[in-house]
Amino acid sequence: MADQASVTGENVPVDQVYMVTYTKVGNIIPVDPSGNPIPGHPGVRYTNDPNDPTKVVPNEPVPGIPGYTPSTDTITPNNPTEDTPVVYTPINNDEKPVANHHGDVPTSKPTKAMDTLPQTGSENDNALSILGLSAMSLMAMVGLKRKKRD
Repeated sequence: MADQASVTGENVPVDQVYMVTYTKVGNIIPVDPSGNPIPGHPGVRYTNDPNDPTKVVPNEPVPGIPGYTPSTDTITPNNPTEDTPVVYTPINNDEKPVANHHGDVPTSKPTKAMDTLPQTGSENDNALSILGLSAMSLMAMVGLKRKKRD
């Protein structure tokens, strides 16, 4: 947070030095109803106002903590350089957890490999294809032998 919003621009023949002091802004500190900080939830730093660096953003939303309800939804600190505690009340869930029964779901059996291809409906004839390829090779060799004799 700055101590001055802007520095006036004056026409002067020599350089002038202006001192602007920045101060660390405070945090929103989550505390329980007894005033003790909630473990595992550190404070969240206030956000500087982008239009006026001498202030923080007004009505800043407080952070959400699972299992807790904040006492207020937004906060505007009185002194932006000091931490502000926000009381969070634990949410009481009197409902008991419901057991999830997985035994009611029927299990499926693995399917047997099919002899027919699913997309074309034609049968899988690998053995027949190999036999045809062998016959073609044999005929090609016999044809080459005859051609050499002539």
